[in-house]
Amino acid sequence: MMQKLFWGILLSLLAFAGGAFADQAALIEKGKAYQAAALVSPGMELRRFCAPCGDAAWTSLTVRGVEVRPASGSYYELAVNGKGVDLAYVYIRTDGRWRNLAMTVGVPVSDIPEFLDDDRGAAGEENSHPITVRLNRCMDRDTSTAGMVNCLGVAYDSWDRELNRVYGELMARLNPKEKKALKTAQLAWLRYRDREFESIGSIYAGFDGTMYRPMHIDSRVAIVRQRVLILLSYLSLFESP
Repeated sequence: MMQKLFWGILLSLLAFAGGAFADQAALIEKGKAYQAAALVSPGMELRRFCAPCGDAAWTSLTVRGVEVRPASGSYYELAVNGKGVDLAYVYIRTDGRWRNLAMTVGVPVSDIPEFLDDDRGAAGEENSHPITVRLNRCMDRDTSTAGMVNCLGVAYDSWDRELNRVYGELMARLNPKEKKALKTAQLAWLRYRDREFESIGSIYAGFDGTMYRPMHIDSRVAIVRQRVLILLSYLSLFESP
């Protein structure tokens, strides 16, 4: 009883502390966690936006898997794609609008807009890149595990080809000294990628369930995508007026 009271007081303090990065709805009652999980399903899009953190724009998140996990004391957390999320900073599409998930299930939060304005726009090249757009459309068409695995496999191959293309274009813009430096960096990144893939494979090998298959592939996609976006940012320097 005392433990439950302690966590209740702690969560209330976090919710109203006003700190920019305070967790407001990361640890919630079991019933609320399952209520939120019922509104989230593989293949759907979520939007993340943290007003207290000073976010200028929302970012998109495609759901690969969702589960409710025990957290601290008698409280639980909602995990999306294997990671716990704070419902205060997650928005779902309902009745044609993007509504805050915490408010949707009745979890009290503060300094959070109930609805998300579409005109804030998705931040960064990652969300607007044609490969990401095609991936999201593919996932919308087939939300089965096999469908998501196929979509992510196609996306990985596309990002890998894009990496080779962007790297080649960037090399063509550089002088000999710059080319040597980029080649050295790229070889180091390839070694990092291979070690990271081994680590990812080892981690996911310890989990049972088909939901972890698309999550595994998505982790590999993210690593290659990040490198492409970095090289694109370098290439854009040569294309600026």
